[in-house]
Amino acid sequence: MDREDLAVDRDAFETECRRVMTLHEERSSEIDREYDDMLEERRRFEEELADFEAEKEALRRNGMLYQVATGCLLKGERQLDVLIKLACVVTTMLVGALAITTDRLYFDGSAVSSLTSLGWKVAQRLAE
Repeated sequence: MDREDLAVDRDAFETECRRVMTLHEERSSEIDREYDDMLEERRRFEEELADFEAEKEALRRNGMLYQVATGCLLKGERQLDVLIKLACVVTTMLVGALAITTDRLYFDGSAVSSLTSLGWKVAQRLAE
């Protein structure tokens, strides 16, 4: 082989290397986009799941409040007394939920948990 053949082979090799590197970069970019799309899809799924869980919890709480009201009315209590009891339960649960979701917690975790569980205990006792 002479120098010209080696130069042609070297040029062909360098051209092929650049082509392969370009293909590699394009595929890497494509993989990165697919990965970002999958992360976005996962984030949306997690948001939908959180919304579903919140809706499920709201339905459970509404059921508990309905049981409280029904139990009190079946015991023959006056409607005003039942409304006052329901207001106490809802207020307690709302204070607990507000303390959990606010950025500036003035309660520690145990106080928040105690408020929420107190609301449920009141609701369960009233339902009996």
